[in-house]
Amino acid sequence: MDKPKKSNPGVTFDSREETIDVNAPLLIDATLSILHNSHPDRVNELAPRWNELMKSLRVSATLAQNELVFNQEALSGLDGAFFSDYRALFKERLEGQPDRVIFRNDYGCATGLAMAWLEMGGHGVVASFGGVGSLPAIEELLMTLHVTGKISMTGSAHPMRHLKELFEYMDAKRIPDFKAVTGRGIFAIESGVHVNALLKEPSLYEPFPPELVGARRYLGIGLHSGRESIRLKCDCLELPTSAAILKALLKKVKEKSLSLGRGLTDSEFEILHSSLKVPARPAKEKPPRERTAGDDVIHRPRGRALH
Repeated sequence: MDKPKKSNPGVTFDSREETIDVNAPLLIDATLSILHNSHPDRVNELAPRWNELMKSLRVSATLAQNELVFNQEALSGLDGAFFSDYRALFKERLEGQPDRVIFRNDYGCATGLAMAWLEMGGHGVVASFGGVGSLPAIEELLMTLHVTGKISMTGSAHPMRHLKELFEYMDAKRIPDFKAVTGRGIFAIESGVHVNALLKEPSLYEPFPPELVGARRYLGIGLHSGRESIRLKCDCLELPTSAAILKALLKKVKEKSLSLGRGLTDSEFEILHSSLKVPARPAKEKPPRERTAGDDVIHRPRGRALH
């Protein structure tokens, strides 16, 4: 008698996806195989740690350093599926449930197509960190699966941050600041309206908390900042404030940001604050308020990014 199949822990699908093989990997990581061609020494050095981190993210299959990504066994040729009835096309291909499925990023939609394949009950998507090698971005697929409730990722010291550091070392390139999921600047905020909303309900502006990927919120100051943003930045940098200081500082910040064509660094903000001739008067004490989920945006040690 055949032994019953074990379910994949943490992965659930609705009734439309009952045909999925729960023993098969949803994602196959090809990052090491791709980077090995250009940086073999670095890849060989860090491969054990990389595979360990991927396993902790429930990526149960990784291609070896010298394993071919685009072999004859992999089902490919689906790059332009968005230009047709991709659901009908996927349904036809799903009948055989291939071990590997490759979506190339020729039309800039590899990650979207891969996610559509997974949502229809497919598995075996070959992906890579950062989408290197013109493949779907594995970190974006993982986070989408988490946000949609297919898998659960928790913890304040998430492996995603360590994977990003290893990837940048192996690839000898820095991930763009506004790259989805792993970019350094995706949790930066500047507009005063956004700051106020984030203080009240972070989920309105963040599909997932920054701690999940080992990131931190950062309060930027620039042309679009309001008085509340200026006050919060002063609190973060432990600078004295008053109504007169906030008014004068807001004007200087906008002028300086406009002349620079960018936001201000913390040191530039401190210089502007020190140049004010307005005497510092302590603000009126406010009654204590109940802490909210956004309080961690305000308080941080001097010179460090916001939590």
